[in-house]
Amino acid sequence: MVDELVSRFGSLGGSQHELTLVYDAGQDSTANRTKMDGSPLHFVGSLPPSDHLELMAVSRRRYRVVNEEAFPGLSASRPR
Repeated sequence: MVDELVSRFGSLGGSQHELTLVYDAGQDSTANRTKMDGSPLHFVGSLPPSDHLELMAVSRRRYRVVNEEAFPGLSASRPR
């Protein structure tokens, strides 16, 4: 499906580097993550917390306000 999306977006005149794919935890598989890691696309995925305990252990001190004016009360951490 990723290849199809990139192809369709390209035929509309867009660059694959401008495309962000958003998917939910139901689409999170090793094969899909490998596909995204090797692609030029940006992506946002929903991951089950139970599969990523190290992210659950990130200290609240590492969180930063995202944009108080646009998103009051929202903070985030950006681990790599």
